[in-house]
Amino acid sequence: KEKLTGLETGGIFEFHEEYFEPVTIENRKIKTIDFSVAHFYKPVTFDKCTIDKFILFGTTFVEGLQISNCTIAEKFLFQSGGYNKNNFSIKIENTLFRCLADFEDCYFIGEVHIENVKFIKGSNLLGNKNTPVEVGFEQGIIIKNVEGDLKINSLYNT
Repeated sequence: KEKLTGLETGGIFEFHEEYFEPVTIENRKIKTIDFSVAHFYKPVTFDKCTIDKFILFGTTFVEGLQISNCTIAEKFLFQSGGYNKNNFSIKIENTLFRCLADFEDCYFIGEVHIENVKFIKGSNLLGNKNTPVEVGFEQGIIIKNVEGDLKINSLYNT
């Protein structure tokens, strides 16, 4: 797998374009990941990272996203994104979210797997029911051994 290089400046990774190679970021302490409106056509993996701010606004992961053994500290914003193909999952495992995990208005075509994850301040992954920003799951979601409220209604702050 090719690693996405040359994007880090002072603990900040920014990328806002199309990328056609697999991406692996591992064993890093990162201030900010900002992949807003980026389109990744191959798998993207974060493993054993501590990330303060993780911004994926309008980001697509055609062949999937894996977040494993990570800690997300201050902000996790994954809004209006997803769009993984069938047979390519979004997988979050063995990860700690110290902040609200915001998935507002995401749409996932392939499966989503959430396993051994702790959401200290919760998530709207299963919240915002019957609103325009409810998360969509075409192939479903598998949740195993998860702590925290996944049904937060963030749209109206209720």
